[in-house]
Amino acid sequence: MKGVFNKLQELIIKILMKRYPITTDEIVNEFGMRKDVVQKEIKKLEREGVIALEILPDKIFVRLLRQDFMFFNEKKIDRNIIIEQENLNQNKKDENTGYV
Repeated sequence: MKGVFNKLQELIIKILMKRYPITTDEIVNEFGMRKDVVQKEIKKLEREGVIALEILPDKIFVRLLRQDFMFFNEKKIDRNIIIEQENLNQNKKDENTGYV
């Protein structure tokens, strides 16, 4: 099992350590990032056996399978997350500036 996670995966794990039950949509809303970006990382964590997805007809819940995580370099910020957040903020600004 992989022992190194990217920053977004770490954030997902940290949320799951604090909250359960939680759906994939709630995790996406927590970050304010594009749904496909977050879901890709959730799928990676599922393949690695870190989480399990509980699929219901109207929701998908995410369950953490382990609690033995240790994270290092807490202050290091992943550049990709910053860029993604900036892109999302720019898209929201573009949507709000409509023409009359």
